[in-house]
Amino acid sequence: MDMPKKGEKKSYENVEGQEKAAGIVCNINEMTPEERRQLAYKLMEKQGDKEFLISFCESDLHNFYEDCEKNPRHEKFYPVDQFSITLLPRKYQTMELYHVIKSLGFLTVRVEVRSATPKDCESSLNKPITYGTGRIYDVKKYVGDDKVCPCADCKAGTPVSEWLNIKAMTAKHIVPDNIDASHTFLKLVNGSHKSENYILDGISAQVSSCHDWCRLTCITHDTSLFNKVDEELKAYNMYARRLYEFYRHSRGKEKFVVIISCPHGCSKQISFGYWCQREQTGGIDTAYTYTAPTCVGSSGASVFILGRDGRQGLFNQIHSGCRSRKDKKNNFIDGEKVNFSTCVPE
Repeated sequence: MDMPKKGEKKSYENVEGQEKAAGIVCNINEMTPEERRQLAYKLMEKQGDKEFLISFCESDLHNFYEDCEKNPRHEKFYPVDQFSITLLPRKYQTMELYHVIKSLGFLTVRVEVRSATPKDCESSLNKPITYGTGRIYDVKKYVGDDKVCPCADCKAGTPVSEWLNIKAMTAKHIVPDNIDASHTFLKLVNGSHKSENYILDGISAQVSSCHDWCRLTCITHDTSLFNKVDEELKAYNMYARRLYEFYRHSRGKEKFVVIISCPHGCSKQISFGYWCQREQTGGIDTAYTYTAPTCVGSSGASVFILGRDGRQGLFNQIHSGCRSRKDKKNNFIDGEKVNFSTCVPE
């Protein structure tokens, strides 16, 4: 089988056999990493302006990261565990914003949906994984309660006596319904130590009928996570409220935006930018376009907008995708792209 020359991307149509090109009977385990990525690229061509990632193997994610054409070298992304206040623009180097970003960084999760199987990829060997981003917004601890843990393992065997019910927000195009929610895993990774990695099992989802958001309910039996999540939620709510009170009257001038996401399904990254336009999407609901860098895998990430977030401690925008930019007359500007959010009700 011909392999691409160095620096040349291999076209999936060149993969031997029309069956492989259709993605019907090919065995993913028999494909090279390059062939797997090209099949994933083929499937992602149908995603339009959404920024989720499809991959057949977690070990391929760093190759997607290196191949990125939207943000080559990712120079405007900052790893969460290396963030410092000096990375912020001088005007915004406040302890309140620093603490908001640190807490938001901890609460951000990688969303992994293992049941996403396109109709042209029926074989169980060929099921791709969809990657996106989400953010924890609530946690409850159950200890010796009459309520039984609703996870599949507890339903099938002896229920545990202690567990956590964790809720997270992500995009509807990542987790569109309860079926996908039951095959969804959230990975909470902070730092490089294995002890700081947690996997949360999705069990159900509440999705919007008109907007691109999903409220995901997850379970974990690791109750040691409770104190840290609860602490970070309280810190985020407190500092976000302070920033909202300080900037809410000047929010038309202050357009600073912060996004923390998992580009290409890899480690959590912080990016900054400014919002360009605010659009009414029905009633009091609004959506924004902004310049903060994102990549595939960023869909579902919470978008912190200075002077807009902080009311009742809940964020109200999540990243939805990237599209052609419009001018003030709502005309598309050729060649320019801008990222956009969707409204989340409080």
